[in-house]
Amino acid sequence: MKINTAKLTLTIGLSALLIIASVSPISRIRAESASLFPSSTQGEKNKPRKSQWQAATPISNQGVKTPDKSASDSASLVPPALEGGTKDALFRGGAANIADPSTDRIIVKYKSGLNVSQFQAKYALKERLKLAESGLEVFQVPKGAKVNDVVAKLQKDPSVLYAEPDYKINGGKAGNIGTSPAGAKPVGGIDAKASKASEQPTAGIAEAELPNDPRFGDQWGLHNVGQYVEAVNVIDGQDMDVPEAWEHTMGEDVVVAVLDTGVDITHPDLKNNIWTNAKEIPGNGIDDDGNGFVDDVHGWDFYNQDETVYDMADVDSHGTQVAGLIAAEAQNNIGIAGVAPKAKIMPIKVLGPNNLDGYISDAIKGIQYAEYMGARIVNVSWSIPYHSQALEDAIDASSMFFVATAGVLEENVRDNDEDPVYPASYDSDNILSVAGVAADTTGLMWDSRYGFDSVDIAAPSSFQLSTYPSVDIGLGAQIETPKYKAIFNSFGLENIGNASDILRSTAFEKSLGFFGLDPLSPSTKVLLVQDDQMDDDPKSAKGLYQQFLIDAGYTFDTVTVYSKDAYGNPTDNEGPSLKTLKEYPIVVWFTSEAYGVEGTPPITTLTQNDQANLTAYLNQGGNLFLNGLDTIYGIENSYFLKNMLHLDYVRENLAYNEYWNHFQGAPGTIFDGFRFSLFNENAYPTMDFIRSNDPSIAKINLEVPVGDYTYGMNPNWLDVNLDGSQLAAANASGVAALIMSQTPEESNSILKERIMVSGRDLPDLKRYTASGKLINANRALTDDDISGMPIRGESLDGVLDSNADKDDVYFKHLNKGDKLNVKLTGDAGTDFDLYVYGPSAVTVTQAEGMISSSENSGTSNESISFLAPETGYYYVDVFAYEGSGKYSFSIPRDNAAGIYEDTSDKIDFEGAWFSVSNSEFSGGAAKQLNSSGKANFSFTGSKIEWIGFKNKDQGKANVYIDGVKVASPSLVSNALTAKQSIYKSTLPYGFHTITIEWSADNLNPKDGRDHAALFINVDFLVVSGSPADVPTNDKKMIIEEAYPLSGMSNNDSLVQYKGAWNMNVSALHSGGTARVSSKAGDYVQLNFRGSKVKLLANTGNNRGKARIYIDDQPVAVIDLYSEKFFMRVPVFVSENLGEGQHTIKMENLDEKNETSSGTLISIDAFEITKSSD
Repeated sequence: MKINTAKLTLTIGLSALLIIASVSPISRIRAESASLFPSSTQGEKNKPRKSQWQAATPISNQGVKTPDKSASDSASLVPPALEGGTKDALFRGGAANIADPSTDRIIVKYKSGLNVSQFQAKYALKERLKLAESGLEVFQVPKGAKVNDVVAKLQKDPSVLYAEPDYKINGGKAGNIGTSPAGAKPVGGIDAKASKASEQPTAGIAEAELPNDPRFGDQWGLHNVGQYVEAVNVIDGQDMDVPEAWEHTMGEDVVVAVLDTGVDITHPDLKNNIWTNAKEIPGNGIDDDGNGFVDDVHGWDFYNQDETVYDMADVDSHGTQVAGLIAAEAQNNIGIAGVAPKAKIMPIKVLGPNNLDGYISDAIKGIQYAEYMGARIVNVSWSIPYHSQALEDAIDASSMFFVATAGVLEENVRDNDEDPVYPASYDSDNILSVAGVAADTTGLMWDSRYGFDSVDIAAPSSFQLSTYPSVDIGLGAQIETPKYKAIFNSFGLENIGNASDILRSTAFEKSLGFFGLDPLSPSTKVLLVQDDQMDDDPKSAKGLYQQFLIDAGYTFDTVTVYSKDAYGNPTDNEGPSLKTLKEYPIVVWFTSEAYGVEGTPPITTLTQNDQANLTAYLNQGGNLFLNGLDTIYGIENSYFLKNMLHLDYVRENLAYNEYWNHFQGAPGTIFDGFRFSLFNENAYPTMDFIRSNDPSIAKINLEVPVGDYTYGMNPNWLDVNLDGSQLAAANASGVAALIMSQTPEESNSILKERIMVSGRDLPDLKRYTASGKLINANRALTDDDISGMPIRGESLDGVLDSNADKDDVYFKHLNKGDKLNVKLTGDAGTDFDLYVYGPSAVTVTQAEGMISSSENSGTSNESISFLAPETGYYYVDVFAYEGSGKYSFSIPRDNAAGIYEDTSDKIDFEGAWFSVSNSEFSGGAAKQLNSSGKANFSFTGSKIEWIGFKNKDQGKANVYIDGVKVASPSLVSNALTAKQSIYKSTLPYGFHTITIEWSADNLNPKDGRDHAALFINVDFLVVSGSPADVPTNDKKMIIEEAYPLSGMSNNDSLVQYKGAWNMNVSALHSGGTARVSSKAGDYVQLNFRGSKVKLLANTGNNRGKARIYIDDQPVAVIDLYSEKFFMRVPVFVSENLGEGQHTIKMENLDEKNETSSGTLISIDAFEITKSSD
């Protein structure tokens, strides 16, 4: 079934299905070459069924073992320190203490009702701004104060929920263009000469039509046939299959917010794909739509606080490049094509020059703006090395999907699992973290960050050709008014070529020729002004200019502006007087490398008197040739520059990475057709870029030819690239936009799951990302082969054709032992078959990996029922063996609401269970066990309750929900009490499994009871709930451990403590602080309203064990030990408790495992999930 629009929402109800889905653990699918089978025609006699296609490979129900990174069966939920752990183990790594951040601003969230004026006065804070809708406020700390010290004080204030530095954002520095520098190696992988990409079959990719964009062949990440890109041989087939994906959608009707530097919205390949605020009238100075932003026609600049989403002075190449990769227009006969070439880009500028200097608060405002204005996806190609609770809260509160770079390289630290960067490492369902893959290896970019637990997937990142701001850099101008003429160059003639280069003299002659005066005329006398602060130094360029004048035949005088007098004292640096200037029809004034004299105030090269004299000289008909590297330094906003030369200063070139070896004449100017080389391409890093503010008077005549496209941060003349995964995020954002265009109502969790499951296996990535995959656009959009579409709901209808569209494939994550029931019906005259493939399968075009089949001849009535042999992703394939027509695919709910007695065959008892009779038991009997064993029960609902009896012979059980240990209840009672609620739980409505396990603690009890082993029992189980129980729009709230610190007597406190809990301050803690206990019986307790709670703590090699209570009932014992010290580890996550008032308590047991050196326990923060009303 071809899915080209969003009109079909797949609502299949697997018996093994959660309607409210969260991203399940990604199984590792083997990367194998697929053995494809020729398709058979309808008229073929005795053609084999699919299960017979590969008779040489026996079909097994066991599947292939996949790496098991889930938590162990022990009571501890703390993930291992290095490899392993659960997906929750994201907030880890970093030193316990961080130097004071480079900011003087803090973000504060305080309790409602606070007198803000008094609060500011108490801490001498200056208000900077309020962050609407978030309850946050940004303050400037007192001058000379250390930010960390101020934050620590605020954390102790009972009125403060949390405080943190307003961190600076890092958009990445310039680096290598894509290949590894000398001595560096890609992370894993081998090069193109030694390997091909994993040859997994991809459905629907038979010669997809390619666009007519002339540079598309250089976009290896979109379509790769082993071509050479910038002299690098890329690996054949290692791409995202984007042209094939365009057969389904091109990203229509999706808005992607680019939270970055600005974006050149006039770029020829972007201008038609820039989002427009239809409710705003451009340029009228009115906030027409009432959103608080005036003239925000195409987005907003939060860095400069205005509507100009592109500023040439700030470069803004980073955001422009990201935007091009996402949504450059396709099929327009120019440039390149974006991954989603019909999506719209919403520019949100939060970074300044050099991709730096934006604040977290700017990003938060940008997120709020994007949400309000309708963006669906947010690209984040920057990171911070510190945890920001404010940023995490903003992302968690958003309905948008965030695609984040795995992170900008920080001092060669690359493993996010140990040293996290944000937002990539936040544990948020709506964030996809993306690493970067190189063009010429099967592994990651040498400078890409990675993380088995914290990075989700990889995407192409090196040699990513993309858009660049369409503005040539002006270095010279010719100015002509009715009164005067002038030539200005932001370099000296001595910087051109070399001493014997004829182009120096050519440039000089062309410049003076612009004035139209005969050099041989006695009246054409030139004044040469030496203002280079070199005085009589023979290295001055004075002799060069004098020789030019002599060679051209001019009569001239020379005036030297001395920077020091005869005694070596500084002068006032004044040039010739107006009276002197007026004696000459032409003035040649050169400054070389002079930039004035530092001081208070500083003396500029062209002093105020110089500017006034030159202004008067020009207005009286003079002609001026002015040049030098820093001639306009300090006078960038002067009347002389703006109103006499009619030029605007743009910026200096980027000294650390921006250089070139030539510039050229602009068409229609005196230098048209000329190309000038530079004396030393990197010797003069402070040239000033200029532009005309009135092209009718001032024309740029010399410019650096900057193309509209680049592989790096700047094109042609700049040999640099972005860090290893920044552009990978942009590619992934494009894929997310394609999916969202296909299915607009897709939830963030399912969107993330589709991207991760559908990727192409790259074995060399398996150690470095959660999925071990390279993102694949076509596989994420097609249902013709694995991975297909996600299974949701309880039924769907589809259409198949045995000649044209044979397969519809659907996927679902199942835990080991989950039961799957599938039923299929079809139109009369059709013969459709039903198959289930296991986690090891790579394609449904062969039998390998098939674990169950239903192939009734001459009918489409098929059914399958099986238990998942292992945890992983399973694929249901509806296959058209004969005919064409509609089908209905349903999955009856298994073990729905009702009472299930111990005698029910729905309960799977493992071990030596035996029946005991008593008239007080339900049905007069119950099952009992006093040795190793368990009872498994799968059900569909939102509530489960275990009913049993208690007496003095009973012991303790372990309870698992969906494979995760959630409780260890006791069944002990002095007397027999029947029909007791031993355990009950509220869950998201859907398919679940409860396991009741006999505990080894029941052996040889030490409490004096005369039994070799104690018992556990089951009387009956109760299932309840319906699809109406599904919560929507869950929201998270962080409650810090320090809010507020008080004794148990303070009933108004959210967080209550017993015992001595010492505070530890670090920027790596949530909210900046955590607390530690060292004594048995100490506890921390939180009263909250919500449906779920997560406990964040610090783990380490001196940590011990704690008992967790929910609503006064013990539910788990956790071990906070880890080999290394980690911050913000989610050490406990509750089950769904149901919306309401609850209590969580963590108690110090003063116990430890044998490896730990201590029994400390810690608390950092509580994360509360609240279901919307």
